[in-house]
Amino acid sequence: MSRSSKMNAVSWMRLPPFIWGALLMIGAGVRFLPAAPGGPPLNLFSGGAVIAAAGLWLCYCLFSFRMHHTSPDPRMTPQNLITDGPFRLSRNPIYLGMALLMAGIGILLAGWIFVVTTLLFVLLVTLTNILPEERVLEACYGDAYLRYKKRVRRWL
Repeated sequence: MSRSSKMNAVSWMRLPPFIWGALLMIGAGVRFLPAAPGGPPLNLFSGGAVIAAAGLWLCYCLFSFRMHHTSPDPRMTPQNLITDGPFRLSRNPIYLGMALLMAGIGILLAGWIFVVTTLLFVLLVTLTNILPEERVLEACYGDAYLRYKKRVRRWL
């Protein structure tokens, strides 16, 4: 199996934006049900700060992919192993940014359900994307990836 076809085997339904969006809609739907218990009073500053930080972090991640001439699309095999920039702190900085964004929305909406959806996102993206991506990266980059994997944590 070629390097590019290995990552193409990931179906579109396993793409993190679809997982993230589905969980966000579930969280928003549950949050606005009349019987849903409310959280503390709305905290615009805290939620807005987390959302802004997540947005900046995600832009930094995408910039890093661009600087290394590789695609952030998990269906594609990366052309280069990125170990600097946001990848110094997390092996999966985009997924980390997406989780922070969901948590920020939960803080903004004062919705307890977003704790659950954020944790579900982390679990699902780990099982459906991160573990298969790690196998491909190890096959493609061997010892360089294994050294990186020992040095940098999966999430943070």
